[in-house]
Amino acid sequence: MKSLYLFFGDEEYLIKSKLRSLKEKHKNASLETYDHNTTAEVLAETLRMSSLFAPERLIIVEDINLARSEWLLEVMPDLSPGTTLVLLPEQVDRRNKVFKYFSKHGEIFEARAYAPWQQEEAAEVILKEANISRPAARL
Repeated sequence: MKSLYLFFGDEEYLIKSKLRSLKEKHKNASLETYDHNTTAEVLAETLRMSSLFAPERLIIVEDINLARSEWLLEVMPDLSPGTTLVLLPEQVDRRNKVFKYFSKHGEIFEARAYAPWQQEEAAEVILKEANISRPAARL
């Protein structure tokens, strides 16, 4: 099972859905969420150490700037066992070294915006998942 994930794109609903699915898969894991305000030192320390309370950890880093995160390349090979890292970057440059590392050693999910002809069908799926009828949605 992969332990490195990078989710990005225009369609926030798809990203949240993919993240929800990953959380469900790791429901017994300790969940830790960080954002762009977290220092590289704190995050590096967190990624290297093992959890005392749970055999698995799911670490989510939101709004990370990949262009300024090449320090991750030193940390990711030493990721503690049972740790799953999910990055939700602000922007993605496919030429970035961190992006290339994830494409080789992890899983990348790009949530592209729905094309105009797909929007109606996508709305139906979203409403069905939320258990909302079409008439109720129009209110």
